[in-house]
Amino acid sequence: MSARRIMKILPAPALRFLKWAIIAFAWIAFLLAARAVGLSAQWGRVDFEVYFQAARQFAVGISPYQGTTGLFYLYPPLLAQILIPFAALDPIAAWQAWLAVNAAALIVTLALFSRRVPAGSRALLWLSPLIFEPILDSLYIGQITILLLLLLTAAYVARSQDQRLLTGALLASAAWLKVWPAFMLLYFLWRRDWRVLWGGVTAGVLLALAQIAASGVGPFLDSFGVVFSLAEAGQATRASTSVSILGFTSQWFQQNPRVTAIIVSPLLYTLTRLGFSLGVVAALGRVTFSRASLADSFDQRRFTLEYSLTLLTALLLSPTLWASGMPPMLLCFWLIWSLARRQIRLILALAFILISVHGWFMIGYEGEPALSAPILSFGFGAVAILWGVHLFARRSLETASSAADRASVRA
Repeated sequence: MSARRIMKILPAPALRFLKWAIIAFAWIAFLLAARAVGLSAQWGRVDFEVYFQAARQFAVGISPYQGTTGLFYLYPPLLAQILIPFAALDPIAAWQAWLAVNAAALIVTLALFSRRVPAGSRALLWLSPLIFEPILDSLYIGQITILLLLLLTAAYVARSQDQRLLTGALLASAAWLKVWPAFMLLYFLWRRDWRVLWGGVTAGVLLALAQIAASGVGPFLDSFGVVFSLAEAGQATRASTSVSILGFTSQWFQQNPRVTAIIVSPLLYTLTRLGFSLGVVAALGRVTFSRASLADSFDQRRFTLEYSLTLLTALLLSPTLWASGMPPMLLCFWLIWSLARRQIRLILALAFILISVHGWFMIGYEGEPALSAPILSFGFGAVAILWGVHLFARRSLETASSAADRASVRA
């Protein structure tokens, strides 16, 4: 009997049950695959082991800050401090517990966002992490970025529900785990949403004091030197896999054994990195500018586009946007997809596929022979497409709003 025939025979409740049973089975298979890869792959658990060793050092009163490149601890103290309870476990058991935490965080994120999605699109929402390669990458190496996805999604939902203090607190928490989410607070500063900023500053100060109380002033201050060095230079040996502005310009203009640069020129690298960075920030500032504060003129559609564009810009500006850093980008896809027309969704699907293909490609890429920069930077091109779609959508909304205002005046 064909699948189409079965669908005609079964009642609607049975079809819904079958659909969600298949999705649940796919999730179980996906998480088991992530566990298997993490236990067996060359790069399995690699980031978590850095967090884990830092947590063990904090647990015995030793600072984990040893440098700014390679597999050193490159984060504020908070991440390692919250992992101190894991330090009593053996490394494999600790990673499996961390995998369970991340799986739970991903499910909570989807449950939180699915309330804002039409019923007919929820199956696609729940399937999207399973086919977005950066999610698998983050799970099996044990990155923190799925928890960032949860915090950033929760912040979006909180602001949409006018829970502005909570929005700021969630963004501050994300920033103390991995610094780049602090850029999100600049959007609320630009839009003069003072309660969000008050929530962010209050939570940020309290978390800073908690980190100092837990491990002392010395490690807390050491972390700033590590983070600033990372922001300035990135991790040069891994630039070939990054799709950030830093990674893209490094591939084209810096010496790297894993990529053939177009021309090796420190000056061109500096100028293009600075130019791209200023360009995306200027474009973001232009389309989000308003004489009225966000609190006084809150529009859900506009906020959705601006929040997503700000998040995507923050990711492009971060120095370490390789596949495992991209899970928060999934929120950008969800937000823009919910507002896009059919033709735009085709472009979004292309960007989604290219980013996933880039992730799979980089897993097997050893750099021998070294590929040329234009070939290796197709992942950056996909992210640039996604950013351009956001910018176009925001400009289109502004144009439509202006036309409506003019029509209202004439009437």
